Amino acid sequence: MATSANRWEELKPVIESIYFDPSKKLSDVVLILKRDHNFDALEHQYKYQFKKWKWKKNMSSSTKNMMVEQIESRARAGKSGTNITLQGRAVEKHKIRRHMKNKARDDSKAMAFVKWNLPFAVMLKSHTRPFDHASPLSFSVATPGSDIAIDTPSSTGNTPSPTTALLEKKKRLDRAHLFAQGQHDKLLMSMDGDERSFKTAKHWGKGPRNWTAQLLDFGQFHSQHSRSLPGTPGDHTILTEELRPRPQPEGLCRWMIHLREDECDFSLEDEVPTNLQYQDPYDETTWSPWPHVQEDSPLPARLRDALEHNDFSSIAITSLPVAVPEIAQAAQRSPDELLVESLAFSIMSRNSAQVQNITGQLARKSLMPMSIYPFHMATSYLDGYTTCCDIFTSLLISFRGAKLRELFVNELGHTILDNLFMSILKSHSSAKPVVADASLKDTSRFVGEEVDVCGRWDADSPCVRQIYAEGVACIPFAWKHKFCHTSIQSVCHCIILLSSHTPIMVESASGLYVRRCFDCGKKLELGPLHSLVMTAYHLASSGCVEEDLFGILACLLCLLSCRLDPRTSANISVAALLQTASADALEVGCDHEELTPAQLAKRVSALLVAGTWTEKAQMGWEVFCGVLFAHNSILRQVHFEHHEFIPSFRTRKDLASLWASVQAEILSYRRLENGTDWISPRFSMKQLKHQLAQGQLLAVGYVEQNLLQPHCVCGNFNTSYISVLPDATDAELGNVEVWDRATYGSISDDF
Repeated sequence: MATSANRWEELKPVIESIYFDPSKKLSDVVLILKRDHNFDALEHQYKYQFKKWKWKKNMSSSTKNMMVEQIESRARAGKSGTNITLQGRAVEKHKIRRHMKNKARDDSKAMAFVKWNLPFAVMLKSHTRPFDHASPLSFSVATPGSDIAIDTPSSTGNTPSPTTALLEKKKRLDRAHLFAQGQHDKLLMSMDGDERSFKTAKHWGKGPRNWTAQLLDFGQFHSQHSRSLPGTPGDHTILTEELRPRPQPEGLCRWMIHLREDECDFSLEDEVPTNLQYQDPYDETTWSPWPHVQEDSPLPARLRDALEHNDFSSIAITSLPVAVPEIAQAAQRSPDELLVESLAFSIMSRNSAQVQNITGQLARKSLMPMSIYPFHMATSYLDGYTTCCDIFTSLLISFRGAKLRELFVNELGHTILDNLFMSILKSHSSAKPVVADASLKDTSRFVGEEVDVCGRWDADSPCVRQIYAEGVACIPFAWKHKFCHTSIQSVCHCIILLSSHTPIMVESASGLYVRRCFDCGKKLELGPLHSLVMTAYHLASSGCVEEDLFGILACLLCLLSCRLDPRTSANISVAALLQTASADALEVGCDHEELTPAQLAKRVSALLVAGTWTEKAQMGWEVFCGVLFAHNSILRQVHFEHHEFIPSFRTRKDLASLWASVQAEILSYRRLENGTDWISPRFSMKQLKHQLAQGQLLAVGYVEQNLLQPHCVCGNFNTSYISVLPDATDAELGNVEVWDRATYGSISDDF
């Protein structure tokens, strides 16, 4: 009998009932229809018709994924139904559960290890946009509503169904993936406000051997519940009377004093007790170093075990929002990744000895820690009190030459030098990350805010732990102070150490303050010194009340002494940089032009509105620009071959002496009491401003009083790389040896 279209439609219900019988094959359908209904069609004709009817007996993985997506969506909305139909036909639940199990197993095998450094409540507040869009756990394929339907069964018991249990496990595993991949923004979108993440602590080499939730004393810090003021909008709140005052950080800096190795007549081991039977976890003075024989479990293994056994959390594993066991299992399968992650922990916790240990292990395995960009991490967690440039030095020794070139620019396009500039804004201004990089518009905090470069707080400090317990993501601006000598020393030391690789610094465009021309689409990238000009501008605009830009002047002189060429130009739109152009003006055409750093500073100065900066900031900007202009004018008078480095300050010895004076100042002076001057009487920004205005040679007290040691044309003293106090000036001038606020570290001449 002919297989006409009418005949196909007439027999469609019969064909459907037989075809979708799990025990029947297509050959059975052909045989039954021919025998019982005198319908003679070939298998390929059936396949064509099934395709026309959109019939699929075996569901594809994408279809199953779409079903799981709808089930998850219903579960997030509090609906427990799992009756599933596809094109009006019931889908056997065990097939979906089997698909979910298989996918969970495959996902667990593919999991990378963790990248995290903030409690959940803080991560929630570290993004500026509300998480009101689709869950990241959703699959990207659209679900045709007419094909798949899921409804709630008429009666459900209190016991979770197998599908519901699998859904919960899958949710936790999906979150573990986001957690492991460092996708915190997506992780937050998948969590509700009642869930809590776990914290971790990083102490290694001394004190208690096993840090647990109990030792970490998580219970001491609680969320600050608040109530709304009567008659005011809901976001205006006051704390209840029962709440204790929030702990505050110290007001004055701590700092590191560098000594030559042959000048160190003490050892750190001699300064800590070694025979104490009891070590108070809350009093570091009672901690003793671990005997070498006890270091039987390396840091990577300890981190993995702590994850697996939930040692770092006061919350039961079953209550955690991520699948911790799966993370621990993935860590065990990926020891190399765990080793890299251990390096990240060691840098974040400023554990110099452990950094050296792990970088040595990485070198022996020929592994590159590309995933964490260690130099960027080190500059994000600069600590001028306990380590200063020590960790940076260790990393440079381990990753020099071609390795440094691979690590010089991170995944955001930021150079190591860029990260130092960002650390200045992070520590000493109210600026947000978007100021330096428009791609960070949804991020409210800089990486590493929990560590103060001036040693006044870190992640273990009560003041920081309290604000994090409250869900406050950013360090309060009131805690910060001007770009001070301790911070300047750390930043400049890193720049000086980096200058051993000057070609990389010179060749790499800055990844900060990048713009695009609205007309031609050209990417407008700055050079390193252009970025410093913009950092100076933002520090003056949003820095602390007493900001005088002495630190930015120090960075400028440091970079010039490291032979960065201030004549290098870049394509720049000043209007786009300062966001002064109107929409109509931007439509006129390209407004970018080739500018040197000095020309950029001059254009910015012309656009400044009087009275918008403090008097000290305005004075500091004029000194900064004046020195940049002076150095630029020198170079215009001297011819250099294109391939030559610029001899620093060759024809302006006063600029070399000015850099020498800056070094003497940051090595010899600290503010010891609130209300006293940030800069010593031997260095005056006001005096420099006057000399620049009068066209005079620049000379501060260190030069006028003949207090400097001999220095070369680059302004550096007769030492290699890092100078110590006796190299620069008479040590008797210094006020830095304050035993309760200073630490001491050796520096080698062999770097």
